[in-house]
Amino acid sequence: MSLHRIVGVWSLVFNLFISITGTYIAFTIVQGAFPSGGKPEIQSPSVSISIDAALKKVEREFPAFDINYLLFPKSADGKLTILGRFESDPAFYGFNYSNIQINTTTGEIASTRFLRNLPWYARTVTILKPLHFGDYGGLGLKIVYCFFGIFPGILAISGFFIWRLRPAKRPHSPHSSPSKPRVGHSVA
Repeated sequence: MSLHRIVGVWSLVFNLFISITGTYIAFTIVQGAFPSGGKPEIQSPSVSISIDAALKKVEREFPAFDINYLLFPKSADGKLTILGRFESDPAFYGFNYSNIQINTTTGEIASTRFLRNLPWYARTVTILKPLHFGDYGGLGLKIVYCFFGIFPGILAISGFFIWRLRPAKRPHSPHSSPSKPRVGHSVA
């Protein structure tokens, strides 16, 4: 059955892709779960700057930067992190992988980390999550991922039908008389 073969090949390719990216994501989650030094202290540090003023400053200095998420500092000396992406960045970079850090005391931009400025290997590792979840292509791509995701089920069902509908083998009986004489035996 050619459907079974086609589904098997594309299922293998898609599931290998999902397995590799998923393994990396699981590794980063496990790695992040281990404390880096002692028991973490949960606190809510005060931010002495205006968040609105910081966002306006980022919009002025980086007008093509789409802000998608804010991470507030976990300690008093921490930075306000503004996550987003540039409009010109490829969609498969995701929405939150570039960031701008703001000093919470002075309101000045402390540092920037733009995905497009990173070396190729760092960009490759970073885009694995959007590729794994299909976050870069909208609803149409999610439907394609869903379609490929049901391929293993189609493969199992078509494999069952191939097995069930196979031609029945005729049983070979030792008492049946052969239509042709066997080599080395005489027919009397």
